[in-house]
Amino acid sequence: ILLSIGLFYGGDMLTDNLKAYQFEQLDQAQGSDYLLLGVQFILVYVTKFMNKYLVLLLLSPLLASLSLHTEYVLTGNRYSSDWATYFKDVLRAILISLRNMGIQLLWMAAFFLFSLFVEMPEGVGKVFYVAIAFYFYGFSFMDYPGERRRLTVQESVHFTRKHWATAYALGMVYGLLFLLPNFGWALEPGVVLAPILGTVAGTIAVHELVDMRTNVYALRGEGTDGTTVSQ
Repeated sequence: ILLSIGLFYGGDMLTDNLKAYQFEQLDQAQGSDYLLLGVQFILVYVTKFMNKYLVLLLLSPLLASLSLHTEYVLTGNRYSSDWATYFKDVLRAILISLRNMGIQLLWMAAFFLFSLFVEMPEGVGKVFYVAIAFYFYGFSFMDYPGERRRLTVQESVHFTRKHWATAYALGMVYGLLFLLPNFGWALEPGVVLAPILGTVAGTIAVHELVDMRTNVYALRGEGTDGTTVSQ
């Protein structure tokens, strides 16, 4: 909820600062002024149009714990609780989100460069955007259990490609939740609900695909059928 309010007001504050800037004075501006303007434009773009990735980045510590607890409820699996392992998993989640965001930005840049030379029908850009974004959103949610399976990033990429339909389904629900109207204030339902539902759904989906009770890195696993797996 606090993140929702922060993104709402933070983006508006940055936009207001840019609106108030006297761009006709750019000829007399110093290099630091250009740099500051560039940073503000990037931040406005991120908060307004890449906010779904920003949510995943900022909530990574919470979502990693939520996925871990979801798996425990499903399987009884426990994992090493040392802080070093936890922060390593959180860092991996952040790096995965940054990787996905970077790849999407490169695809979008390539698309816009292409559209400069070839006229595209109206709406194709939005379709292209969501076609890429939904996959990478789902990728992020499926990677939380992948961390506990000790998959490398490349192995996680291969696993997600193999189950691309699941990734798209997860990402689609996550993205569409951001279209829900605000509750009359800065409280965006997408920011509040989407990452929680996406993380839980992603953990359940991976469990159904690979059965996390068989994870050799789990300290204990107890399934609903009474079977138990020990390290």
